[in-house]
Amino acid sequence: MSGWSGKQNTVESKLIINQPFWPALDLAEFINQYRTPSDLPVETVEAGLMLSMASVNSRLNSYRQQQQAAGIDALDNVPTEQINNQSIQLILYKRAVFCQAKASILRDWPSIDRRSEAENQARSSEETEDRYLEFTDEAIARFLGRGFINAESL
Repeated sequence: MSGWSGKQNTVESKLIINQPFWPALDLAEFINQYRTPSDLPVETVEAGLMLSMASVNSRLNSYRQQQQAAGIDALDNVPTEQINNQSIQLILYKRAVFCQAKASILRDWPSIDRRSEAENQARSSEETEDRYLEFTDEAIARFLGRGFINAESL
């Protein structure tokens, strides 16, 4: 495996169907925006994205229940401001899921690549993984309308 070579996986648009209320997400959009390692099988990336969808959905379960109690059956139907014809809630939801999936890939990828280079990548990826997990937390906080303060801010 050649690592973060700059080459990207090329994958056709593939929607991953989500749980009710939450939007389907495009695997190709994630791969293109978050530059997954080209050596990583697309199936592995897809599995990481699905696990991240489940995790973020779980973290936002109370929000989903509140919206459904108010008669809103899907995130796409939540009244909110838009940017480029996308709801801010959708933008933040995708950010949370995609960042968590990227962190998962960063955590798992060095263990897949067994060469000595992977040892150095494993050490440096911990810091990057933590950063993407922080991005996930920030996106969820903003999604819920809460402020976000991390340890560095204090």
